[in-house]
Amino acid sequence: MLPNRNVLRLFHPIVFSLSRKTPLKVCNFHQSESNIPYPPHLQVCCRKFHGKYTSAELRELKKALWKKELKTPLQVKEATHNQKEILRAFFSNKTSATDEEWDDLLLNICKLPGTLNESNIHGKVMEHCAHLEKLELAKSFLTYLKKNGKKFNQAVVIDFLSTCYGCRAVLDEVDIKTVRSFTNYLLTGFEVMDGKLISSVVKGLSILGDWKSCFEFIRNPDRSHLINGFSVSPLIISLLENHQFDEARKIVFEYLDKKKTLTNAVFTKWVEVFQNDPQRLEELLNIFKDYNVVPRRALCQSLIRAYSHLPTEYKLTGELTTVKHNGKCSSCKKKLEENLLHKNEFNELRDAFLNRALVGGDVFRNTTPKELDSFYKVVEKHAPFDIVIDGLNVVNSLGPQKPLHIKASLLQQMVNIFFNSDKKILVIGRKNMTKFPRRIKEDVAEKSTMFLIDNETRDDLFIIYSTLYSGPKCYFVSRDYMRSEKFRLNDDRLSDLFKRWQLSHQIVPSQGFDGLVEAPLQFKICAQRNSSQNWHIPYHDDDYTGAQLYDKDNLTKWLCLRK
Repeated sequence: MLPNRNVLRLFHPIVFSLSRKTPLKVCNFHQSESNIPYPPHLQVCCRKFHGKYTSAELRELKKALWKKELKTPLQVKEATHNQKEILRAFFSNKTSATDEEWDDLLLNICKLPGTLNESNIHGKVMEHCAHLEKLELAKSFLTYLKKNGKKFNQAVVIDFLSTCYGCRAVLDEVDIKTVRSFTNYLLTGFEVMDGKLISSVVKGLSILGDWKSCFEFIRNPDRSHLINGFSVSPLIISLLENHQFDEARKIVFEYLDKKKTLTNAVFTKWVEVFQNDPQRLEELLNIFKDYNVVPRRALCQSLIRAYSHLPTEYKLTGELTTVKHNGKCSSCKKKLEENLLHKNEFNELRDAFLNRALVGGDVFRNTTPKELDSFYKVVEKHAPFDIVIDGLNVVNSLGPQKPLHIKASLLQQMVNIFFNSDKKILVIGRKNMTKFPRRIKEDVAEKSTMFLIDNETRDDLFIIYSTLYSGPKCYFVSRDYMRSEKFRLNDDRLSDLFKRWQLSHQIVPSQGFDGLVEAPLQFKICAQRNSSQNWHIPYHDDDYTGAQLYDKDNLTKWLCLRK
């Protein structure tokens, strides 16, 4: 059954533009490599899968559903899991494989329903080789493909270069020759390159030690805007390994100055290479401080070991520890630097935000001029406030299943806490709060100023605006850490001031709210050295540095280095 025109209009305008009399064109479109809509009877249940798969995986999922090989996305997910389990089992205990074993592996995977098929299985096999750094299996699979007359597709080439880069210390002359051939193929075979291709070329040239070509490649004006920290990290690591220290340091600072995030492996290699050089180790700590880099746990442990083996005058004792909410280190008992914005810093931030909101108008989206004008008038008339409450966030902290009167009483309870402390309160809520019990509505309105926005309007920027407008002594109440609404002022300094302000002015109610609130943090969340020469460096357990500097889930993990 073909999807009706209303369904097609939702998913793709090109299909919708086709005549009712051209059903074959619609079918051909579904089987193409372009964006494929879901089958109409599965639209609603499929939407939740966006963001959980890569675009390529979603494309294969949709194809499988249209062919009716599988009935639901859950079946596709389970079938693909079974295919991947066969791959994992194959690689778990093998260092080499025969042609017959490769035949069996590909046959067993492709005969099953799922997103792995003849068009993508070769790349997926090589991806496993790269992930597990199994060079001999990768070379065996290349030989197998060549014997069977299979062309090496882009995925196979990219992942073979990744495998060789991971195993670069044990490559022989034949491997180097293959790396050179594949690197030249990528350099000459693609006019337009994406991040994966760029990273693979950098890996290939780094393996070959062709630094000059690599520098020319990454600084080519036609692709320089596509070069990120992930792309150049393999080059930096290879330069450090080959004692090209000045060039390595130059690229590190060049890309950090451009606000590009380098991989944790770069800094791990830095510690490995300079573990006996106290000057370079301290330079790394200053990099963490100056560029807001957050290292991984393993890197912190490497730093602890390196400093423990230095001569006495440079030796530091290191420990992975926690920092209490008041800013005191649990290890050395010293307090971290206070996170208080100076008056001129706060004024700079407030003026930049308010001017952009009032003049630029691009801060507030999903709202109407009438609603925005009403909001400005309310704030100007009643400000300054002591507390701004995110009403929707507070009432929803109980979950969607709770009755309306229970949610309403929760907001009332929150307002009473601050009202009883003689605070001037602004509650920003939704218009559906007009359905609250009359007694609670009247009590909240009597003790606070209420502004209700449309149900579709995003409320976080209204909260930020009214809190900043009210001055440095105003705080806001919300469990929303605004991860999805990372505010940008197109200025790195102002963005950093904003996040510091948020941490020091956000009051977080407990889950479900039992009368407890979490006071704002009063210490800086960044690498820092105090007057006693003690270093405190926040760390996390993720793969990339710098990605979650202000994530409250990671604010208690710290490395303490002290004399």
